Parts: sequence; C-alpha cells; structure tokens
Amino acid sequence: LSESIIGTMSPLFSSVVFSDIDGTLVHYLKHMKVSGSVVEVHPSNFSYVPGSSSAEDRADGGQMAPLEPSSQPPSAVEAAAGSETSYREETSGAVPLEALPPSSTGLVGYVPASLKDDVNALKDSCGARFVLVSGARWPTVRGRADALPRAEAYVSEGGGRIFYRNEDNEWTEDLQWRRVHGSDDEAQDPPVLREPLRQLAAQLREHGVTIDDKSYETMFRVPNGIDQWPVDLPPGVSVTTNLGHTDVSLETAGKGNATRYLMEQFGVPRSAACCLCDDDNDLPMMREVGIAFVVQCTSESVAALCRESASSSTNTSNDGRICCVAMPEGGPAGTVAAVASAKRWLASAAVGAS
Repeated sequence: LSESIIGTMSPLFSSVVFSDIDGTLVHYLKHMKVSGSVVEVHPSNFSYVPGSSSAEDRADGGQMAPLEPSSQPPSAVEAAAGSETSYREETSGAVPLEALPPSSTGLVGYVPASLKDDVNALKDSCGARFVLVSGARWPTVRGRADALPRAEAYVSEGGGRIFYRNEDNEWTEDLQWRRVHGSDDEAQDPPVLREPLRQLAAQLREHGVTIDDKSYETMFRVPNGIDQWPVDLPPGVSVTTNLGHTDVSLETAGKGNATRYLMEQFGVPRSAACCLCDDDNDLPMMREVGIAFVVQCTSESVAALCRESASSSTNTSNDGRICCVAMPEGGPAGTVAAVASAKRWLASAAVGAS
C-alpha cells in the first residue's frame, strides 16, 4: 500500500472484516423467495420477514405479509448484547430494506436499512477495517459504493482488482496488486480481458457458450453456469461458482489471494480477521480468516462446511480447516445477524489478545 493510503487509516485499527456483496449484503427478491422468505414491497417501504426453511416453503416462496413496526429486529448493537459464549445472534421479525440503484443488467438489489449504521458500529467498537469483496466488475462495485457501508478497500472481479477511496472520494487502484498478475500498466478504459482468459473466452463463444466479459480484466462470467467444458482449461486459470453463475479468473486473482494480500498489507493476523459470505466463490476467502459468518448457504459445499464446523470444537480456522457459522435466518435478516456476530467475535478476539 502506498504511504498516502496508509496515512488515511486510523492507527486504532487492529482487525478486519471482509464481506462479499451479492447474496451476503445485497439480496434479490428471486433469491429471497427461493429460500422461503416472506417479502412485501411498497413504493417506499421494503420489508423482509424470515420464512420457514421447509422444502414446501422453498418451493412456493412463502406468502406475503405486512411490515409491522413492532416486529422490527434489534439493531446489531442491541443484538450483540447476548451471551458471552455465543458469537451468533438470532434475528426475528421484519427487517426494513432499502433498494439499491439497478445494476448494469437492470437487476435491483436490497440491503437492510440499518446496514451502514450496523457496520459503522462494528468498526467503531472493534477498531476494525471493513473490506468489500465482490465478483462484480469494477464499474458496478464503484456505482454501488455510496449505497453500501464505506470500506477501507474495495475488491472487484472476484479478487482481481483492489481499489482505495480517500477522504476526498478519489479512487486509487493498487498497482502493486496489478503487478502480481503480471501487469505494470494501469488498466485501460474500458478494461480489456487479459490472456489466457481472452483466448479461452473466444474458444467458448465458438462452441456457443454465452460469455459476459464486458469491463472485466482478470475474470469473465458464464451466466447460469456451465455443466460441461467444451475445451480444456489453460494453465493459470481457476473456476468458481457464484449464485448459479460460473466465474473464470486468473489463478493469481481470486478472493483468497486478495484477502491474504490485504491482511499482510494491513498487518492483521488470521486471529483478528473474519468474513461475511454465502457461496462457493467465497471458500478461498473463508480459508484465510479466523472465522466465516455465513449469511445464507447458497451452495451445498458451504452448507456441508457449516455442518462440519458446527460439530467441531475448533472456534478458529487453522491447518486448512475452515471455521464457519451459518445464520439460520438467511436473507437480509442473516446479514443483520452476521454483522452482529462478527462484532462479538472481534470483541472476544481483542480480549484474548490483550
């Protein structure tokens, strides 16, 4: 990190929370209904009510229900006042939502209305940095920045590019991280897909595979996933899944590599780092931190890890084992619970380190 960037960071910072965006902080109606949620949408009033997790409810998407002011969940600060032995805090009742600006594809996402306040409370009480980590292209991440909690670093393209924002709201890309991928130049505008990804994308298109590589540099996406590869993957490429899509990226990128890099730059050990997540493409990030708070299990592999972790006596990740805790509420209520849980875990970690 440049000295100018480090200089804007408070010396009180001693820990870090990495957070995925889609499926973790930002939720979509189709995904909330699939998970059995009950959702009501009004022009200026959005609410989420955790639904049953039964197969029947997942199939029909639940029923509509009004937002009752008296049923609003406690804030993260109030929820964090629970027992001293549990890091996971349950949330019940309706969670007021705020709509985000539409994405480049027209999709509208929703976040808990208390999200910014809850994350700020976490940062203030625990002296934590907050890092947003997304598989989205940089223009999308930048376009959403004002609607999300302010972060000390913004990671786009699933770990391929890292940006910082100073107090004057000026953006700077981490050129040292670009050099890790073999580039000594600043990104072109619009960005151009790098090799060997560019050639692989062209080959897949020749076989009729739909490719989304617009404004991507270190990865591209296969919408709705790919069951069988018609060509061999070249060396230096890795594949992950994200909410049903297939992400193809440079091996030097990835959420795990970016997480490890930033922890080294910040000087934060694994024991003082956690993440908020939900899907397969978050697994590399989950391996790098002390504990992962899973807002909702959107893949069977993540669900299996949560079940394994629940039966283990280990409360931090080590020796390749991932320690993770699932939020049974899911959806926006799971987001609120995960932020509160991260706050409690970091407070406990700080006490243990003193």
